[in-house]
Amino acid sequence: MSATDVNNKLSESEESDVISEEKELQGSEYETDIEIDDECTEKFDPSGKTRYLKKCDELGIVPVSSFVSNLKNVSCDLRHNNLGPKGMHAVARALIQNNYIAELLLCDNAIQPEGSAYVAKLLLENFNITKIDISENEIGSAGAHSIARVLKENNSLQSLNLSENLLKRKDANILAEALKRNSGLRHLDLSCNKFSEEAGLYLGTAIDMNTGLKTLDLSWNHLRGRSAIAIAKGLENNYSLHTLLLAWNGFGDNGACAVAKALLENNTLKELDLSNNRITKKGCLALADALNINTSLKIFRIGKNQIEGDGAHALLTAINSNADTGIEVLDMDGVVIEQQAQTLVRKFLTSKPQFDISCVFGKSGGQLGQDLEATYNRRHKQSKYSAEYTVHILKEYVKSKNLRLIDLFNQFDKDKSQSVSREELKRGFQSIHVPLSDKQLDNFLHEMDTDGDGEINYSEFTWINDAS
Repeated sequence: MSATDVNNKLSESEESDVISEEKELQGSEYETDIEIDDECTEKFDPSGKTRYLKKCDELGIVPVSSFVSNLKNVSCDLRHNNLGPKGMHAVARALIQNNYIAELLLCDNAIQPEGSAYVAKLLLENFNITKIDISENEIGSAGAHSIARVLKENNSLQSLNLSENLLKRKDANILAEALKRNSGLRHLDLSCNKFSEEAGLYLGTAIDMNTGLKTLDLSWNHLRGRSAIAIAKGLENNYSLHTLLLAWNGFGDNGACAVAKALLENNTLKELDLSNNRITKKGCLALADALNINTSLKIFRIGKNQIEGDGAHALLTAINSNADTGIEVLDMDGVVIEQQAQTLVRKFLTSKPQFDISCVFGKSGGQLGQDLEATYNRRHKQSKYSAEYTVHILKEYVKSKNLRLIDLFNQFDKDKSQSVSREELKRGFQSIHVPLSDKQLDNFLHEMDTDGDGEINYSEFTWINDAS
């Protein structure tokens, strides 16, 4: 199917929906004109503080003190401030001529489609902002249309996070068309949206034609079947991407085989994540054949797939056979490897001390398996009990259950006091069977309790969402 055919797949009704949403956004009672008026230019205000306070007063909202105090910093962190559309209007008004801030973090502020229009207007006026995070804001289709306009006209923006924004199939088409024309964006996060099979057809053509992106996160998006094949085809012809994250999508063996074909042609990709994609031994064997030839890939994640011991052994054999392999990290989390594969792992660890592998060492390896497990545990002991590792496990767990971390906090906060004791929080995590040991939870809760009062309040808990 050609790119033209793919684009024509968007039905007339879907296109009409997008257009009507945009018209509704443009014709609503709020105005997105945030340019400087004569009154504000009477006194030069490079930070935008005066404009911000004035707009807050006009809108009847309380100014965010941390925003006011950071208007002359390079990075401005406004995550979890519940700005809403009005708050976003005031922020955009302030930053329209601000040349200090280059990084603007707006995660989890409920700005919604209306607020995204202010974000777009800001980014079309202020090219000093090169990184923006508007994840978890429910901007929807109208918001996607607003951001697409930015991508078509602003080549200064380098990093954009649109994760968890209720974006759907038709929105993938809108964004894909913009990405074909954009050459400045380097990092794009579209994870945890509501894309479906047909969305991947649009995104695949964008990957094929875009020449600027270095990192693309499409994980948790229901991309499977034709989507998987189209994305792989795009990768085959792409020469700019360094990192492609596709975990938790359902690529299956057909998708894995298409990715394997792409890896035979692509010589620029350095990191690929295919974790939890319903890949079996068949797809894994195709990927192993590709790794026997590919020299650019450094990090390969294929854990939580049913690739079996034979698939794991094939991967290790391919890496061992490829004298020019670039593989430094092989993540086969949850995959059991037996004696033959364990022998290859020992060889890697001897010849390449920095080689990192995640897997389960089967008992058939006897003492060898025990020794490898001990080596692995020593190497990972510190990270295994770190707060960052625990955050990663928690996030993966709640995503698999279609939950949000903040929903868990509210569930554990029985008296709605915005505070939960460390013991209550620990029992809460254990009650939902989060796969963490007592020691991991204890270390994590100790670090989260920043003021040491034995209670975890809402602001301390939101650190989980911010941690990487």
